[in-house]
Amino acid sequence: MARAIDADILLQNFDDMEPYEEYESEHDLWLDMRMEVIHAPTLTPPNEWVRVEDAMPPEHEPVLCIVDGKPKPNITLKDAYQIGSWNKADGWIIDEYLDWEDADVSWWMPLPAPPDRRPPEGEEDT
Repeated sequence: MARAIDADILLQNFDDMEPYEEYESEHDLWLDMRMEVIHAPTLTPPNEWVRVEDAMPPEHEPVLCIVDGKPKPNITLKDAYQIGSWNKADGWIIDEYLDWEDADVSWWMPLPAPPDRRPPEGEEDT
């Protein structure tokens, strides 16, 4: 099965490899390059949920979360869709309940890119 890999990380890893002259054979170089490709990080395809056990989002980046818990004494959420962000110091921050300290996020996904707001070609911006 094909997987999308992060080309930027892969190219950086290639740049960090030993110079060509350091390899005993072209086959050794090929093996190293193959291992870099095999172990290159996989990109998360658009609209794919990620389990928090598998990966965390980049710190402080807003994402869509599926969350459980009690953000307020009289409110209980189960599999609620919320916008939140994660960071190492504070854990999950849920935008709608900023003082919620024990949000139980099980899944997250990147937010879609905003729409292109440029006027169509041939039309003026008003």
